[in-house]
Amino acid sequence: MKKILVALLSVAMMIMPRTVIAQDKHWANEVLEELKETYNIEVKGDLNEPANPTLQEQLFGLAGLEVTPQAGMIRFWAFTYFLEPLNIKVEDSDEENKLLKKYRDKCDYCRKANKIFSKAEKIGILKGRLTPEGLRLAPQEAITTAELAVLTMRYLGIKDGHKNYVSVSSCFM
Repeated sequence: MKKILVALLSVAMMIMPRTVIAQDKHWANEVLEELKETYNIEVKGDLNEPANPTLQEQLFGLAGLEVTPQAGMIRFWAFTYFLEPLNIKVEDSDEENKLLKKYRDKCDYCRKANKIFSKAEKIGILKGRLTPEGLRLAPQEAITTAELAVLTMRYLGIKDGHKNYVSVSSCFM
């Protein structure tokens, strides 16, 4: 009987969601608290999973952007939507290369992605996705719940004239 109980508890521990533990120590925690306190938007669920359409609708709406939410929205499109209204200029491909040189997955032939991500780097809303191999742009990967929340807060800070928006500038994304 005792062995069965131990086995059941072991299985239960493996299938229980880890979001409660992850949120306590997540890199975006300060930003999520600020989002909740300032805008009354509470982000729930696994912060490392793709941002769901409901959250996308809330955050794009908060930013004043008319964007149709998409399941599995990729990082390239999320950054594109936030950068279009800001009208940021990057001089040429040399400036793009300088701005993006620290990213391990910078694509030499991806003009649109390089242009978007270099603009994001230039104004400070891109910090990269930290991996064991180094910083990545991950343009074709889905934007996570945490990343979209942080991107929204950085965008709001720049849009409202607060270039170093509280704790947001120190987080990765």
